[in-house]
Amino acid sequence: MTNPVIHRKKLTYYVLLWTVVTVIYFITGFFLFKQPLSDALIETLIFNGFLFAAGLGIWFVVHYIDIGIKNFTELVIAHGVVAGIISAIVLSLTNRFLGILPREGHEIDETALLPWRVMFVFLFYVLILLGYYLLKYQNSIAEKKQSEADLKNLLQETELNMLKAQINPHFVFNSLNSISSLTMTNPEKAQEMIVKLSGFLRFSLGKNNDEMVSLKEEIDNVMLYLDIEKVRFGNRIQIETDFEEQVMELKIPNLILQPLIENAIKHGLYENLGELLVSVKGKKHDEYLRLTLTNNFDESSGSTEKGIGLENVRKRLNLIYGNNAFVTTLRENHSFTVEIKINTKE
Repeated sequence: MTNPVIHRKKLTYYVLLWTVVTVIYFITGFFLFKQPLSDALIETLIFNGFLFAAGLGIWFVVHYIDIGIKNFTELVIAHGVVAGIISAIVLSLTNRFLGILPREGHEIDETALLPWRVMFVFLFYVLILLGYYLLKYQNSIAEKKQSEADLKNLLQETELNMLKAQINPHFVFNSLNSISSLTMTNPEKAQEMIVKLSGFLRFSLGKNNDEMVSLKEEIDNVMLYLDIEKVRFGNRIQIETDFEEQVMELKIPNLILQPLIENAIKHGLYENLGELLVSVKGKKHDEYLRLTLTNNFDESSGSTEKGIGLENVRKRLNLIYGNNAFVTTLRENHSFTVEIKINTKE
């Protein structure tokens, strides 16, 4: 496992910490133990240089001790042993280097310095230990947040795919039933419907890996869908479109209008023998793209707000945009309107 301190920003903090510790050690040695200036400086640099290196290695001690130890008492004992070993190594190396370097010759009671050095190593170890455990805690929190975000994205993607998968099979099922009927009564229209269905599915499946399409692409796909339905219903379906030019290249979720058109046809044609007029409009209002779909329906046929299409649209928009998209419905005077508002700044 990589030591997090070696990253530039954290390494800077580590060097600053070590500098402060070194200065404290130098001041203590110079004033408390009356060491000559040059001797205090040499000992400080050598002793704290070894501590600096040892501090980097303590990270691996923290990591691997935590793997095998399960209770606090064992943890304290283990770190106490490691601190003792590091103290012995640092003091031994310091004495060896001090023994071969020229000094001013003042007699210093090394016995008096030994307890101070040992205490300083242990204090340094505790300080570094606390720093590393704080880093581990921060890393753990960051990893947990990232895992939660990844899981949320995975669940969102899965739910979007499930919602989207409900659209095509539902439409294909209806289309295949119609084709089956037309093969007996009108083979030419059955063939035409197969070709158009193939084009529609080619577009839809080709966009599965790209959830967002331009409004123009979505409208083209809706018109292809209507062409398929017109094979069955002929002139009973009439559609009016009114889109501002500035909104045609705005990105919206793929297959977000088609289920609304399908819902309109279901309630406007399946359940009565009249004609269906569908009006689809798109315009920009402040920062919102407003898409409005209105169709007539028979009041006696029941609520148009029920069904998989409209519910799918609501769920998909909520998953993709959260509070930055809204779906509202209005039912009055044999007319049903669905309005989608999407914040284009997000």
